[in-house]
Amino acid sequence: MRMLRNLLGIAAMVVGTSVMSGSAFAQVAVVPVDPEPEPKPFQLWSGYGYQGNTDLKKSGGDFHRNSWMGNLNARIDFTDEFKLLNVLRYEYHNYNFSSSSPFQWDNIHRFVYAPLFLWRGSDQWTFMGAPVLQWTGESGADLSKSFTGGGLVGFNYTASPTLSLGLLVGALSQIEDDAILVPIPLVRWQFVEDWTLRMGLSRLGPTNGLGGEVGW
Repeated sequence: MRMLRNLLGIAAMVVGTSVMSGSAFAQVAVVPVDPEPEPKPFQLWSGYGYQGNTDLKKSGGDFHRNSWMGNLNARIDFTDEFKLLNVLRYEYHNYNFSSSSPFQWDNIHRFVYAPLFLWRGSDQWTFMGAPVLQWTGESGADLSKSFTGGGLVGFNYTASPTLSLGLLVGALSQIEDDAILVPIPLVRWQFVEDWTLRMGLSRLGPTNGLGGEVGW
């Protein structure tokens, strides 16, 4: 799952959090676009990201952010067709607001656990699903008030060695807001040798986003 390395941060049915972003897409889970098994059953990686000064138009002032992330993936093969990918993720976001901002927070912690079940029904079809458990809050926040949960289901169709198409549907509760339901189309297309177009969820540093990328 090369794409798994790009899309792993699963746990995420949340790429950001309701306290960090109002975008529904920033709440969606991250799962493999190309669900091929990795040769190694364990993966561990980390990342760092920096967001430069950003103006706050409505409240005034600005802020910048440092972010660190770690991800552990442990795969269990029940059979050749049925596998379980356990994904554990931790994110730490340090915000620095200018003194003129009326609404400020300092440190945001995010823990996510998502056991992703993969079932290969045939050489072309793979089905996947996972519950998602998440805790997001400032340092010292009540864990019971920081919890959000949900799930995702989807499929991936391998049309040829160079093209796969899929669809995910994710649902997730939000802190002090209504639950969200988001469909996500997935595409992996090797249009020429050594060049691949991927669309869906991808990772950039310690954060995730919805969009496309071309890899070489």
